[in-house]
Amino acid sequence: MDAENRRKYNQTSYISGNTARKLNAVPQRDYGAYQRPQPQVVTPPERRTKQQPEARPARQPHVGRGIDFFSMVLLCGAMAITLYVCFNYLQAQSNAIQLDKQITVLENQVNDLTDKNDAMEMSINKPVDLDEVYRIAVGELGMVHPNNNAVITYDANDSGYVRQYDDIPSAN
Repeated sequence: MDAENRRKYNQTSYISGNTARKLNAVPQRDYGAYQRPQPQVVTPPERRTKQQPEARPARQPHVGRGIDFFSMVLLCGAMAITLYVCFNYLQAQSNAIQLDKQITVLENQVNDLTDKNDAMEMSINKPVDLDEVYRIAVGELGMVHPNNNAVITYDANDSGYVRQYDDIPSAN
């Protein structure tokens, strides 16, 4: 747009002052300091004169270099280590399962022996009548219950047993 058209375009009925907003606050570009841009000429693409498109050359399959010796050795080593670790893991797991089974068998044996022990103790204590023992001890043998002052305490030695050489002195 040239300057004349810009002036007509910017005319409004508003009065611009210091408190009014300014239209087109962006300063106009001064092309004097720069070179004016040259208009670009658009040229249409060239048309081909052939009717049929050119045939593409056949694609050759991509042949890779393959894997080199060092990579192959590294891959085989990694596979061997992986197989070794897996085998050891399965063996440890099998041992753990066997130990669990052994623990279960031993616990069952302990329970059976405890039941047998309790039954044997009951069979031993069954014929013993405590009332009959008390009657014989008091009536026939003349035993009596001790009074509180009849019990004598003593300090135990370091050894696990006590030998009595004399009668226990009476506490007067």
